[in-house]
Amino acid sequence: MEPNTEPTNEAETRERLLDAAERMFATQGYDAVSVREITQGADANVAAVSYYFGGKEGLYQAVLHRMLDEMREQRISRIEADLEAAAGHMTLEGFLESFARAFVEPLVEGERARNFMALFDQEMRIGLLPTSAFFAQLVRPMIDVFASSLARVGVELDNVTAARCLMSLVGQLAHAVKVSRRLAGEGSEQGLSLDLAESVPHVIRFSAGGIRACEAAGRAESQSSRKRPS
Repeated sequence: MEPNTEPTNEAETRERLLDAAERMFATQGYDAVSVREITQGADANVAAVSYYFGGKEGLYQAVLHRMLDEMREQRISRIEADLEAAAGHMTLEGFLESFARAFVEPLVEGERARNFMALFDQEMRIGLLPTSAFFAQLVRPMIDVFASSLARVGVELDNVTAARCLMSLVGQLAHAVKVSRRLAGEGSEQGLSLDLAESVPHVIRFSAGGIRACEAAGRAESQSSRKRPS
């Protein structure tokens, strides 16, 4: 028997569908979940998925779009708040620490964090969201914020180098999160801690050194170019 829930509030019904789909896609996988199961979990009519999203794939994409938007805004607002609080006195290491917290915390705290990690790993396998959407919603805005924030802490990099530094930093942090989930507590007998709390400070120090090296290389290249005969 279908739930008797004709949408008196369409926005509310849509959010219930997104919430139920996010949870089920993350815990069971896209292929294993039916539209009927999602609508039952959302207390909505089975036709609602087609009405709001055009079908199961459209609903899945909407779930990812929502998560990418939330992730972007949460990270950017955290970084901006820390920069404002520092009132122009933040160091490179301070900025990287702020960025690391903004990046890591949404991935490790609560059910939404588990859902995001599961959905991200799943999307890497099935690829139902256009790559251009992922880049436009999350990657490009974070590159822009990263480059402008580096300038605010006194580090000047061209856009391409800043983007590469960001990808390196994100790769390290994402790996640290995954390793801490699987191997936290292992390696202690050999004096190696894989806990996230100890891995992140290392990533910050390592990345600060790399960014300064990139800045120095860019400055040297710029000086060399000015000395070349035209």
